[in-house]
Amino acid sequence: AHTDAHHITHWAHGGDTNLHNLLLLCRHHHRAVHEGGYAIHGHPSDHMWFTKPDGTHLHDPLPVPRGSFTLPFDDP
Repeated sequence: AHTDAHHITHWAHGGDTNLHNLLLLCRHHHRAVHEGGYAIHGHPSDHMWFTKPDGTHLHDPLPVPRGSFTLPFDDP
């Protein structure tokens, strides 16, 4: 309920606004990515990891939950 949708590929760089290109982040961490130099790498379909502004990894990548879901507004 208290999260922001972050575009994995930013819309200004051609990224779509759909569930396959969005990641939910709390407001604090969303701001850290856009204004604090933190970065998100990878893609939810595989795995993702985060780096600090100096390039060091925040922690090991978390496994992405497997499964499939479709919502009425998802792209086919």
